[in-house]
Amino acid sequence: MKKIFLASILLFLGCSQTVKVNANKSNFKANVLKKNKEKEDKNTLYKQYLNYAARYITLGNFNFALKNIKEAEKYKTEEDPYFYEIRGVIYDALYEKDKAYNDFYKAMILYYQNENYPRALQMLAYLQAMRFGDPELEKWEKDIKLKLYQQKLLKEKGNEKN
Repeated sequence: MKKIFLASILLFLGCSQTVKVNANKSNFKANVLKKNKEKEDKNTLYKQYLNYAARYITLGNFNFALKNIKEAEKYKTEEDPYFYEIRGVIYDALYEKDKAYNDFYKAMILYYQNENYPRALQMLAYLQAMRFGDPELEKWEKDIKLKLYQQKLLKEKGNEKN
């Protein structure tokens, strides 16, 4: 039964080669990654660790999510708002509110700079839940909503021309 389970896990992970995995370890995905580290480039490893962190969040295992996000940080080559969003969720769940606030704030700024205003607004909602009534956050809310409205108007104008 364990062999079938391991084979299905390896198939799920997309491994094309045989890798020894200890079924008793709950962090087996990270072990598979360590075996293939030499063959993967930094960006691929970054995305894999980031995705594993997100999966562990959905499973409610925030300690393993934190381990994977720290591994992802080693391979991070550019500022990624999703990284800060995931790490903020982990810190929030582990009751490290100041770290969570800083990560959500950084994610909001990066989403804003990338003109992804809906996601910036979502990060702002997290921040407002942590510090309700903060005047700085109220300014950000007005600015993001204005940009979102302007973006919507531009799309509507583009549709009218066609």
